[in-house]
Amino acid sequence: DDYITKPFRPKELVARVKAILRRSVRTRGRPAPAIYKTGDLILDEATHQVRADGVPVHLSPTEFKLLRHFMANPGRVLTQEEILEGVWGYDADVGGDLVKLNVSRLRRKLGADGKPRDVIQTVPGVGYLFRGAEGGVTREEARPR
Repeated sequence: DDYITKPFRPKELVARVKAILRRSVRTRGRPAPAIYKTGDLILDEATHQVRADGVPVHLSPTEFKLLRHFMANPGRVLTQEEILEGVWGYDADVGGDLVKLNVSRLRRKLGADGKPRDVIQTVPGVGYLFRGAEGGVTREEARPR
């Protein structure tokens, strides 16, 4: 499901092979889809939908994965390396500004309705912290539809 064009760096080839191997292992023991909630923000893995204050938030597949990764790790500072690994399956030396760009886009879309949702905070020199509403983030198993 991936290809690489010549010329390429050996590090990039190794990173891509590792990512494919990780994805193949992940698909075998995949947990049931979940619904994550914090305040008025809801992410439903089964329907691939995000709602903020009852209004659909249109995210790209990558932005959806990024938000899911943050919501699955609330209150924990995630480094760029952990985010690259968890969302893209890449090693850190491949990513560059990929994380920064996508976090910026995600923040913009989450606040598009005019309500400030500063749930993703930058921790300078370390990474990013997802802070849910006061009640934290809840995770429940999605019901089959």
